[in-house]
Amino acid sequence: MYFGWAGYKGSGGAKGAVNLFVSKSSDGGRTWTNVPLDTSGSPPDCAAYSCGWAYLGAQAVLCSDTNGMLYALWNTSSADAAPNRIYFARSNDGGASWTPETDLSLAPTGAAHAFPAIAATGNGDVRVAWMDARTNGQWNTFYRRSINGGVSWSPETDLSTYVSGFGYIQPDGFRFPFGDYYEMTIDDTGTTHAIWGEGNSYDSPGSIWYARGQ
Repeated sequence: MYFGWAGYKGSGGAKGAVNLFVSKSSDGGRTWTNVPLDTSGSPPDCAAYSCGWAYLGAQAVLCSDTNGMLYALWNTSSADAAPNRIYFARSNDGGASWTPETDLSLAPTGAAHAFPAIAATGNGDVRVAWMDARTNGQWNTFYRRSINGGVSWSPETDLSTYVSGFGYIQPDGFRFPFGDYYEMTIDDTGTTHAIWGEGNSYDSPGSIWYARGQ
């Protein structure tokens, strides 16, 4: 079993660096080993969205394909309180070592990124998605696919298309990501299913949206 998780340094309020780890158990959870994956600066300020500290901070998610190749997708920043980017790496030795990280987003530098999602199947068929605020500060949900274990990737696809009648959705994106409700999986026909939340601010009503495809 494998888990990805974030450990916050400092005395509270997420003021310090964030360490991302991969935890592995080969005996059904009786014992565990932890391997560092990356280190991020402290989370960016979330006051503009009325959300608490660490909401847009570093996170890591993991999956494996049928052959046991392990994949990681995470968001981090290189400086405290700076916008995060999305990174990918893979491991062929059970998480003991990882390939150099790859920045998967085509957004310009300075755009906020958060809430990674990943799924894999077959021999190196990896699907990833995340949310970022590259378009006039509005958020969108982007998706990419690799069929060779992350060596190369498809163009980006924006899953969060405009829908009229919702005050928090504009033609260039939605106001705030409810990343807590973000999941993605692949069914036995090879179709990707993604579900995510959108709203106006952290403390506001919103909606859950769904998309499928390959």
